[in-house]
Amino acid sequence: MPTKNIVGGHLVLPEACIPGEIRIQDGKIAEIVTYADNAPPGPAPGGPQDHSAQGCYVAPGFIDLHIQGFAGTDVAKATGDAIPNMARAMPAFGTTAYLATLGYKHGILTNLLPWVHADTGGATMLGLYLEGPFINPGRLGAIPPAYCMKPDPATLESILDEARGHLRIMTVAPELEGSLGLIEELDTADVTPAIGHTLATYDQAMRGIEAGQRHTTHLFNAMTGLNHREPGAVGAVLAAAHVSAELIADGIHIHPCVLKMAIGIKGPEKVAVITDAVPAAGLNGEASPDFMGNGASIVDGAPRLADGTLAGSILTPIKALENLVRLVGLPLHTAVRMLTLTPAAVAGVPATKGSLQKGKDADLVIFNDEFEVQATFVRGKLVWQR
Repeated sequence: MPTKNIVGGHLVLPEACIPGEIRIQDGKIAEIVTYADNAPPGPAPGGPQDHSAQGCYVAPGFIDLHIQGFAGTDVAKATGDAIPNMARAMPAFGTTAYLATLGYKHGILTNLLPWVHADTGGATMLGLYLEGPFINPGRLGAIPPAYCMKPDPATLESILDEARGHLRIMTVAPELEGSLGLIEELDTADVTPAIGHTLATYDQAMRGIEAGQRHTTHLFNAMTGLNHREPGAVGAVLAAAHVSAELIADGIHIHPCVLKMAIGIKGPEKVAVITDAVPAAGLNGEASPDFMGNGASIVDGAPRLADGTLAGSILTPIKALENLVRLVGLPLHTAVRMLTLTPAAVAGVPATKGSLQKGKDADLVIFNDEFEVQATFVRGKLVWQR
């Protein structure tokens, strides 16, 4: 396959934004070339200049670890072509890979398994993310009570069998009786146990972390908050340097000031910015009332149940990036890392995705100074262009 070149843009590397070009061959990044100044040196020797990124940024494709639905598709209810249609809608907002996220009841994973790592002509499903079922009924958020079960080894074994090796993350409330043994079992099964949907005290949360919990489901939301006398689950996560944390950067779920503080404490290498998107995301406000079938509607920029409980978000990754830069005040390359390389590490794919590096998949997003996506590539194929 001839080499393709993306030229004329600023490459968003983990440490800085540098003028340069990317050469792509067989779906991989074949070479990274940086310029001494802002002017490209002319046609690359490997082939024609196939795509100009002049005046734009070229970043790794965004990896959304936590997405419940998008563009009218509900991950938990998807049948037929719903998942590939959803996957093809994501690149318009910069997403090139994601974890399909849902609550659990028996048999719910069946329709999703064929699409893991499948070529849909859009974003790649890297695996599955279960919020539960071993979560605290007092912190369900918008998760239906029917999706909440007491910790049980036989149930976990059934879930792992049903997932066929594609389960990447599972949320567990560590304070529930029997949960610590299941956390250890998940760790052994190469599934990341995440703390979330929990009423854990600081001590209970730390016991979960000691048992193997190394990730956090939407930090601050649906968990015990930080108090100076009882640090709660939030305090435990912030204190445990090795535990990664998801943050919903819509400016609604978490105040920008708190986003800035959490990122300052954890560091960008341990923060994965997520959308927690629901089916109304990506529809430009065209979602009908009760779009999720649970009474949720969009109120003040976010999906909410009738009692005001937040029910996911309508955030997109490119908007999250804009919020991190404009509301939180982060450098662009730092913000991009939390949408790319850190999520890649959490999902277990840092060797192939998440940064502009020779040999990695050519999953790329090109956007301008106004945070408007101009083009998106998945494994070197142009899958969306403005």
